[in-house]
Amino acid sequence: MLRRTQQIAEILENCDQQATWRAFDVQTASVPLPTALACSVGDFREPPGSLEALEPTDAVAVTALRFPLLQAALTAFARGATSGGAHTLLLTWSPSLPPHSDSVVKVAAMLERAATHLMPGLQVVCLEPPDGDPFRVAAMATYANETLVPWFDRQIVELRASDAKARLDVYLSHNTGTSAAIWVLTNALRHLKPALVAIPKCRARPLPGVPFAAEVLEETWVDAAPPCAVATVSDQAFAKAIEELRHWRAAYTEAIASPHHELGSFWLAKSSKPVLAVVVCQLADGSLQAFRGCNMEVSLPTGSLCAERNAISSALAANPAMRREDVRCVAVYGGQLGDKRFDNPLEPCGVCREWLLKIAEANPHFWVITFADDAATQVHVRPVEG
Repeated sequence: MLRRTQQIAEILENCDQQATWRAFDVQTASVPLPTALACSVGDFREPPGSLEALEPTDAVAVTALRFPLLQAALTAFARGATSGGAHTLLLTWSPSLPPHSDSVVKVAAMLERAATHLMPGLQVVCLEPPDGDPFRVAAMATYANETLVPWFDRQIVELRASDAKARLDVYLSHNTGTSAAIWVLTNALRHLKPALVAIPKCRARPLPGVPFAAEVLEETWVDAAPPCAVATVSDQAFAKAIEELRHWRAAYTEAIASPHHELGSFWLAKSSKPVLAVVVCQLADGSLQAFRGCNMEVSLPTGSLCAERNAISSALAANPAMRREDVRCVAVYGGQLGDKRFDNPLEPCGVCREWLLKIAEANPHFWVITFADDAATQVHVRPVEG
């Protein structure tokens, strides 16, 4: 109904808006129009409900607006969002080609007004829409880099905390927009590990009194490889890395329970955040051997060494004849020391990724294992990403 949106917007703008929106029905997520809009069945993309038997030219009247997808998304968001924090709805959209460009902006304005009624206290922010073809990646990529991601960066700065990124819970609606828009938005915000809010029946006709239901796919689902249970990992090298990492995690936990260590005061003085890693290599006789590593962050300009490179160094020290083809995988785990921690899944940092990519150049079977939970029962297994 995009070509009718402008008319609906004009009706709302020329009426007593406060009285109209005061009548907003939260149960059905609808607002009555003070003036009925006469149109034909053909103005709808597909006839909803009882209009199926009518001809496209038959006259109908639009008497109310409904926001079932917004209602479902906000309900899921309210159910999963952290309590006590500030809640913001960020409205963004893919470009629209004429003659519908103005209509999409009007829809955003209506969504903004409806959202504040569906979720009192919600702050709504509308970003300027991008220019270009909504079916091309380039327009959305430019928009994401120049507008969307900087907006999130500003929110992180305003939180004024060392763990600001971890405290920013992001929920991404994954139902509307072109394929290009959905793909770009998901990848542009990947570093924030957003949860996906999906409405399985979003294309179905909304029925009166039957609200849409949304499901929240937690942050790890954004990754190309969803997590799997440790027990389902069949590759021997991967299974050995996971088993050794879990033993390494248990030994580390036991060690920090003792007062006789210098992790926080010396070895991890810069961040007090431990990282554990295990590298598994295949020896000349075909057997597998695991090597442990941990990060070191001594308070010196050159005092940092990441766990992944530490584990690789241990493997090379044990076998100077080791080739890159012999390295089968590396498992990485974010540990905890006091109230300081790295959240799992913990991806290799930029420097380590460069090292791992060099190994992968000569070894296409080299994989990275990360953990979806702190108990190390769910894992991601995937190639090195550049």
